[in-house]
Amino acid sequence: MNGQKLKGPLRKLKPDCPSGDLTSGDLPVRDISHTGSKLEQFADVVLNVAVDASVAFWDNTVYNFCAQAKYRELPGPFRFKSEPTVPYSLQIFMLPSKNPPDDEQPYFHVLRHIYLQRNKLSSKDCMHLCQGSPLRFDWSSYARIGLMALTLMQDRLGGKQMRIRHLSPKFEKKLTMDQLAREDGYRFIRDCGSRSNNRNQFMEWANEQVHMPGGKLEGWQEGKVGEALNNYYDLRILAFDIEILRGLVPG
Repeated sequence: MNGQKLKGPLRKLKPDCPSGDLTSGDLPVRDISHTGSKLEQFADVVLNVAVDASVAFWDNTVYNFCAQAKYRELPGPFRFKSEPTVPYSLQIFMLPSKNPPDDEQPYFHVLRHIYLQRNKLSSKDCMHLCQGSPLRFDWSSYARIGLMALTLMQDRLGGKQMRIRHLSPKFEKKLTMDQLAREDGYRFIRDCGSRSNNRNQFMEWANEQVHMPGGKLEGWQEGKVGEALNNYYDLRILAFDIEILRGLVPG
């Protein structure tokens, strides 16, 4: 584990494999207490729930919403009872239930790993958000090593997974975007970006595009996309004012 660090969210991964040699009960978790401290990440486990296990549902619904960070639109046990007051991201694990209530439809255990992106909520608030059993991760005073170990243990759960993090070397060089891709991205913003911002269109368009799988702006910083939209908007306003001064456009 030395020389490794946890990087993310970088890319949405969706492994689909048989059940592994670990279960959700093997993870370093314990029940959340109402009087506990504030949490930056926690888990929600819903046992024996009927879920559509088809590839179409997993790919077209769960993966698409997670890839675009539209977590509030996820169906059934994959979403919160109510939306958190801070930004967050999800890792989802869907494990086949070995003792389903009946054999007429497939049942699964759904585990969600919630990361509040360096924000914190009280234990009580976290409990109110969960649909199943609210759990906190217990790695004592070794949070960094415990988080890496948790990631490896989650890999060994198997089943259908929606992952947003991976382990990579600490000394790995930062990936940079090549010049052609950068120019193509700015051209896409200029030609296809929102033309007005009277209803927060810049932020919403930028957020959707940077999380769009395979899109021209996937992986871009949302702030830079918003800044580019604002700059192009200012240039269009300036050009329009110049045309008015020239008398080419009726004022």
